[in-house]
Amino acid sequence: MEVQKEAQRIMTLSVWKMYHSRMQRGGLRLHRSLQLSLVMRSARELYLSAKVEAQEPEVSSPPAKSPDPRLHPVAGAGSGWQEAPPQRLPRLRMAGSATAGLP
Repeated sequence: MEVQKEAQRIMTLSVWKMYHSRMQRGGLRLHRSLQLSLVMRSARELYLSAKVEAQEPEVSSPPAKSPDPRLHPVAGAGSGWQEAPPQRLPRLRMAGSATAGLP
């Protein structure tokens, strides 16, 4: 619960800073906007992870996967082909280059 309160405090503080920056300067500068978005993202991740842990305290969860499915291919998908070993590509030789005589 302490982590959840800290995440909520960070989110509240970030929104408060964005509001005051917009009121005083007429808009946020790009780097400040990016910094605040990173803080908000971290706070959201903390909040959601604390919420999940509070709902399932006894179940051991597997390591978190990123939402990008390309990073986690499905094992045993049965695609029917096997990956060939990498082939060595021939070196390109440029005319007039100092390394043209090297193998």
